[in-house]
Amino acid sequence: MKEEALRESITREKLRESLLSSRRSMRNSELKYSAYKSTADKTWVDPRELSPRNHAKMVINFEDSIFDNKCLEDKRTNLALRYDFCLTELFAMIDYAKTGLLSLSDWQRFVRENSLTLNSDDLVILIERFDKSRDGLLTFSEFSDIWLPTANDYRRMMQERKEKYVTRFLEYSVQTQAHIEDLLRSIITVEENFETNKFRLTDGRYLSSDEIFGFLDQWKTGYITFIEFENALSEVGVKCSSKDARI
Repeated sequence: MKEEALRESITREKLRESLLSSRRSMRNSELKYSAYKSTADKTWVDPRELSPRNHAKMVINFEDSIFDNKCLEDKRTNLALRYDFCLTELFAMIDYAKTGLLSLSDWQRFVRENSLTLNSDDLVILIERFDKSRDGLLTFSEFSDIWLPTANDYRRMMQERKEKYVTRFLEYSVQTQAHIEDLLRSIITVEENFETNKFRLTDGRYLSSDEIFGFLDQWKTGYITFIEFENALSEVGVKCSSKDARI
């Protein structure tokens, strides 16, 4: 039992290390691709063509990711229906220094004081996932992306809800507290699932990730549009609605 626990701990640690570094590695890969393409001659061939070996794996990857994100959307919708949940009030609870920016230490204190089942590694993953500016801090806009559903009606409901004069987490209803913790926990799980699927798909090689990007980038512009993404899903046999693909 001890050996199994140790193996699980090591696997989880490696997974987290990869999760926290994968975005940086992908950015470096894109830079290398751009440099390669700019120096190529007229016979240039995209080195990121998807290998046949990865087709079946990619279908599983996409289907799992779509399912996970649908689950997140459901949880965000449920939270939008909670009468006592207000984005500005929750942000103010976590912003202990009152700087208008949420740091890792802010999140750590919030989790510790309210006995939420998230550790520091979880919080780092959460910040990395939504920190668009890559400065290690979450603005209110970035923070809102954690919670906001994509469906316009529910999104507007959450954005326009007036403050309820809730200043402490424990002042929320028990159901709202559970919804908040569950959504945060689920986001971490989805990120870990995505990384697990990526490793299953690429055998741990970033080269194969480049192949996938090249397959999705059907117009070879260096960017992936929603239309390209939908076409790619259809091409490999993934059946989903436009709404699910956008999620």
